[in-house]
Amino acid sequence: MKNRKEWMQVLHLSWPPILESLLLSLASYIDSAMLGAVGPAAQASVAVNISTVWLLGGLMSALGLGFTYVVANSVGARDYRRARSAARHAILGALLLGLALTGLVQAIAHPLPMWLGADPEIYDTARVYMRIIGASFVFQALSRACSSILRGAGQMKLPLVVNVGGNLVNIIGNTLLIFPTREVQILGFSFTMWGADMSVAGAAAATLASHVFAGVLLLLAVLRANTPIRYQKGERCPLDPRILKDAWRVMLPNALEQSCLSLGQIAMTSMVAPLGTISLAAHNQAVTAEGICYLPAMGLANSATTLVGQSLGAREPDRAQRYANMTCVAALGFMLVLSTLLFIFAEPLIRIFSRDAGVIELGRTVLRIVAFGEPFYGLNLVISGTLAGAGDSRHAFLYSAIGMWGIRTPVCLLMVKVLGWGLAGAWLAMAADLIVRGILCTLRLMSGKWKTAAAHR
Repeated sequence: MKNRKEWMQVLHLSWPPILESLLLSLASYIDSAMLGAVGPAAQASVAVNISTVWLLGGLMSALGLGFTYVVANSVGARDYRRARSAARHAILGALLLGLALTGLVQAIAHPLPMWLGADPEIYDTARVYMRIIGASFVFQALSRACSSILRGAGQMKLPLVVNVGGNLVNIIGNTLLIFPTREVQILGFSFTMWGADMSVAGAAAATLASHVFAGVLLLLAVLRANTPIRYQKGERCPLDPRILKDAWRVMLPNALEQSCLSLGQIAMTSMVAPLGTISLAAHNQAVTAEGICYLPAMGLANSATTLVGQSLGAREPDRAQRYANMTCVAALGFMLVLSTLLFIFAEPLIRIFSRDAGVIELGRTVLRIVAFGEPFYGLNLVISGTLAGAGDSRHAFLYSAIGMWGIRTPVCLLMVKVLGWGLAGAWLAMAADLIVRGILCTLRLMSGKWKTAAAHR
């Protein structure tokens, strides 16, 4: 096979984040299924907050991505001191951002469900959930930043191991905290399992514990694991304006992109929430089920950022182009298969998360709608990762703004509020957005201009 060595490098760097995404999503599925057993009101209490959680999580991811670019570029250029300095900058930034977001969440948790038009019956549980999740943001910011800079240095396995461990903590916590004490049967054996009967608050507390676990261990991994960014005793890493400037070049557009997408999700939630608790629960469960489709693309996007960043740092733009093409081809292949399976098995997927007939029927319908947009979304994810590795995140932001605010939000408003198509109309708008973004990103990749975008600033 032509370029076999480079294909092997793509595979080597892609399988850990793909497996990590798969296992994390499995944990998310188990989380949703456990809340689904409690009832639609519990699911809706999480669903009304989830877009806000994504918004704030996107800001944390943007910080990590900015420093991933600096670390990958520095490692490619064999400037390991600069890579280590960038890692320290990222850790400090994550701590400050996490503290700021925690304060913000505590301030808005009370009015948030009212702002989003949720049913008054879930106000109290939604507020409790958000306050507990907000307490995790310092550790969540550390976890995301440390995972990102480890990947920028080419270390993909450590984030996999630690984040999967964190999700095991989440699953165990859910099992003990969501449900009351009960009789459990496993392989024919029956025993009494203690439970705190905390419902939605228990799910949030388990999530908090998982983020504390992952944040602490990943920080230790950055400081002590055998990588180019490992802490060197006696080495000083003062604040460097050039590192901050380079990270900001990727961080700001990505933060704007994540904010743009999440604010659009919040706007969409505010249009879906008045449709009722069943529609809101179906929306949340369908979003969870849909996530399995783009897991390979997320892993390949991480690889694209690292490989393209290191190639351009080594002044090899042709190699960067080959890596970009390879990750796109692989992502498209995965997405075509998985979107077909999503369409065929839409109902069994939703049944995993809910026993309510109304939730199942709505969830099945919207999953089959969005399946047509998933291959385009896979291209969007991978090419956005490529652009981040090249320091050209502003185009990813531009395309996301066009898709979310030029397509999804106005079409959703038309479908839901004017035509009365309900949740299905909202998801038609989502599919149209994904298709437009995928096409725009592909055109940018084909232009080749992204390879010199950072040099021209």
